[in-house]
Amino acid sequence: MVVIEHQEGLYRGEKKPLATVPLQDASRTAPPRAAAVSAQVYPMHFANPGLNSRLPATLPQGPWRIRWQKPLGQHESPLSILRSADRIVVRFATSWLLFDNEGKAAGRGSVGPGAIYLDASPGLLYVPVQADILEGRRLADASLMFQTSISHGSTFVFPLIARSGNRMVVVGTEIERFSHTPRPATESTIEFKEFGKPFAVDEMGMLNSVTRGGTLRVNSPALLAAVQGDAIRFAVPNALASISTDLEVRSACAAKFTPKLMSVDEAGSQYLIVESGGRTSLWAVAPDCKRFINLVLDPRYGSLVAPPVIGYDHRIYLVSSSYALAVSPEGKVLWERETLATAAGAGISVDDKLLVSAGDTLAVLPDTGDLQILARFSGDRLLTYPVLTAHNQILVASKQNLYCLEPGM
Repeated sequence: MVVIEHQEGLYRGEKKPLATVPLQDASRTAPPRAAAVSAQVYPMHFANPGLNSRLPATLPQGPWRIRWQKPLGQHESPLSILRSADRIVVRFATSWLLFDNEGKAAGRGSVGPGAIYLDASPGLLYVPVQADILEGRRLADASLMFQTSISHGSTFVFPLIARSGNRMVVVGTEIERFSHTPRPATESTIEFKEFGKPFAVDEMGMLNSVTRGGTLRVNSPALLAAVQGDAIRFAVPNALASISTDLEVRSACAAKFTPKLMSVDEAGSQYLIVESGGRTSLWAVAPDCKRFINLVLDPRYGSLVAPPVIGYDHRIYLVSSSYALAVSPEGKVLWERETLATAAGAGISVDDKLLVSAGDTLAVLPDTGDLQILARFSGDRLLTYPVLTAHNQILVASKQNLYCLEPGM
């Protein structure tokens, strides 16, 4: 049974079972094509708070070339790339580097166990640095603007941090505490903070323009979450739920499954990789608890390197370390093919082209499934997904270098 508990400040409320309805299978009418997102921003891992890897631009035709490359000079391998209109952030396990659009170093910082989020409008980067502290760093020069507390314990990691309107959403999942008496992980949290305008900071650097907030505690450490509009969608073993950004439950459904990966489209439908009945499957579930895709996946595909990639035409792309496949909005496999090397990540362009970084190759898979090589990086192995920008550039990183590519021979 999934149990939830609301908390405001230090005051915890009554624990209540999550009221669910059974998941039901149903067909659906193909939805209209999704509108293109902002062409200037790639704010977080997997592109946006829905984690659906939608790239914010079309992919120009023809060959590509390296416009510039900059050495990263880090002992750690890069994990992801974020971008605003004039700044690039390369994320590592315990640190991050800031560059301008020409690859000039603009700052650096450290990061704790969790995601970071690039908020382009106020020009800030939100960074968890301790178990209970979130920093707001200026994108101009990486300087500290504020700190604010987050209500999690020392054994929490933060897989999702996102901004929705004036509300900041922070998802925390507990990990097992290792000591002389190990304590197993038991819960996850979803916290929101509502910001006032403008940001106000006290003499200690703490943000004091938070007007209200709250925390939802869930009795499972295996929680996946994504944000779509004013709703947070989450999945835990045997339950899916939709809650508002002020933590009120809107809908919840029950089935026998263990969630492994999840992304969300613009209508709030959840696309999940699940373990159920001893098999790995792709599920797609509408907000009214109607499951419109239930596709068992071939074991030879292996583990995916990203949540389901959701095209603007609602095709679903699954990318593992060695395979890529496309699934129709109705749940039929359209094509599959082996990647040239171990895939690091992928994204889907506005014009329906799957851009994949694999080994020393940057390639595109159009709807036909025919692989087209855009660029090779001889002697270097790509480790991040590719970021396609509105300036007709692609950003991608290896352990040694950050690359910026542009169309041309």
